[in-house]
Amino acid sequence: MQVDLVVGGGRYGTKAARYLFTRGIPCIIVDPDPGCLAIGIIREMDNGSFFVHGGLEEAFRIFIQYRPVRVFPTAPVHVAAGLVSVAHRVRESPPGLQPLLSRIPPDLIQGTNGGSVYLSQNNGWLCIPDCPEPPTCPVTGEPRSIRLSSELKRLLPEAQVLESLQVAPGLGALRGSDVQVLLAMNTSREKIVVGTACRCHGVLTVLEKDTGAGYS
Repeated sequence: MQVDLVVGGGRYGTKAARYLFTRGIPCIIVDPDPGCLAIGIIREMDNGSFFVHGGLEEAFRIFIQYRPVRVFPTAPVHVAAGLVSVAHRVRESPPGLQPLLSRIPPDLIQGTNGGSVYLSQNNGWLCIPDCPEPPTCPVTGEPRSIRLSSELKRLLPEAQVLESLQVAPGLGALRGSDVQVLLAMNTSREKIVVGTACRCHGVLTVLEKDTGAGYS
């Protein structure tokens, strides 16, 4: 069965589930709250969709078992980095983030948290709700012909940057095949940089080796 994976059952996870429901696409929603907002949508779906109670560990296991076509990262964490952390037993590295910041233009940086840096080409501007990601920003009028995901790959060629593709205004998803390649990468290096970005916004997380073996 081909399915999509929605990580997070809150407002945006519900939006993703509703989008999939109206198109008859089965999905699996993972959330640590069994009473999350998306439960209502799952109860309406009769196409093999279901809910899994849990966090990134469960999301990783579901991904390995079902090989979803798309992953909707709607949880309030960097989902791609979290999946890598589970798969390879690595953890966020705040000290490892510092050298990275000097290689990123300051006007792209919105802020940092732990081993992650949050980025935006609209830094200081409020985006319109459900922006369709046109090639010209509807707020600033600036061209957006170069996607932030492409710019990050250029600035940080060693980083593993996944492109978030817009499937509907205000709703993005990662290709399951891209996530699969990410999880299968060689992690012999002490430091791993994982990124997720769309046309205008993104996040980079620095991970480092932890004790314990990864999953096969």
